[in-house]
Amino acid sequence: MTGGLRCGRFAYEKAIRSGDTGLSSTAIFTGVMIATWADGDGRSVRPAMETLSAAMGKKSEKTARAAVKELAEGQWLEEVARRHRRPVEYRLTVPARFAGYIRANKPTAKAAPEVAHTASGGDHPPFPEYPVWLN
Repeated sequence: MTGGLRCGRFAYEKAIRSGDTGLSSTAIFTGVMIATWADGDGRSVRPAMETLSAAMGKKSEKTARAAVKELAEGQWLEEVARRHRRPVEYRLTVPARFAGYIRANKPTAKAAPEVAHTASGGDHPPFPEYPVWLN
């Protein structure tokens, strides 16, 4: 099932931990664990069910599959590719009601504030002549 909004790993983790997801606790834990396989843009999620269940504390593969199915049905995962004898590839998504967790624009680099360093005469902040604790 598709329909979720694509998002990055950290926005996904923040949204899925929000507490208002409607998911079971196992599915939330599985979602957080699956996010560790994603790149920064929420792509390339390819955990084998055996690996995922081991990462979840030796849960059964059946439990892991059921949790992944719940995540996909709830629009928290989108299946991207299914290849013969390879793990299924997923992409992290969030339901539309969690759009607030996704940044519309990537943050821009802010210029460092200009600081006058006249006391030291150099390009580092001034230091007191003697230790401050002696005042």
